[in-house]
Amino acid sequence: MPDIRIDIRFYETESDEKEKGMSGNVQYERDCIVQRYCLRDGEYLYRMEPVARKDYCCLRVPVSFADAFCNKGNLLLYLSMERLLLPFQRMILHASAVIYQEKAYVFSAPSGGGKSTHAGLWEKYYGAEILNGDKVIIEVGDDGCVAYGGPVAGSSGIYKKKGAPVAAIVFLEKGNENKVWTELKRKRYLKLYSELIKSKWDEEHNCRLLELAEIAVRTTPVITLACKTDCEAVECVLSHLKGNYAYENKSNEDWF
Repeated sequence: MPDIRIDIRFYETESDEKEKGMSGNVQYERDCIVQRYCLRDGEYLYRMEPVARKDYCCLRVPVSFADAFCNKGNLLLYLSMERLLLPFQRMILHASAVIYQEKAYVFSAPSGGGKSTHAGLWEKYYGAEILNGDKVIIEVGDDGCVAYGGPVAGSSGIYKKKGAPVAAIVFLEKGNENKVWTELKRKRYLKLYSELIKSKWDEEHNCRLLELAEIAVRTTPVITLACKTDCEAVECVLSHLKGNYAYENKSNEDWF
């Protein structure tokens, strides 16, 4: 993993000249990008990112919001990590992941879609190690992807300081039977991008995510699994990847 630095500083009041004079929510000042986020009743959280550095940012948090900030790891992820990791070819996926036989299996779905439950099946029946329960860092390369546990795991609280090559990214659907298939490339791409952590204000950032998502879909198996919560769901994925799955994502595959 690359070395990135996030400074968190707590301030008492809005008397600082930078904060008093700031008229918009995003501006450039002293070679920094300064963003302001309204928390409550005129209280703001500030994010300062030097233009010349891609591995550092500073968050300034009002003291009155300190407890809430420290108890919500997702704020750290959304406000700083996603932008600092992107120059290193890394993106954050709303997913759980396990390591099984030195490979990472990544399970993605909208909230409540069974990511943690499915990871638990791999742990219970196959002795897999849960890498992260909710937010997985994906390093994208021309030879495939690598999954990392990362320091933020949503409500699951499960994360490991480890990484492993990705065997497959599996999109979960609830079903009455266990069934796995490969969507058209375009649909795989849209599914993957929809579950990435994106920036609400930085169009350039999101365009770069689109590029990384395209590479990931081109180099890494991305499959869909409709499943029940039983051991056969795990077997279904492994069987598909090992016995019946010659990766179809060839360079000339039609996006439609």
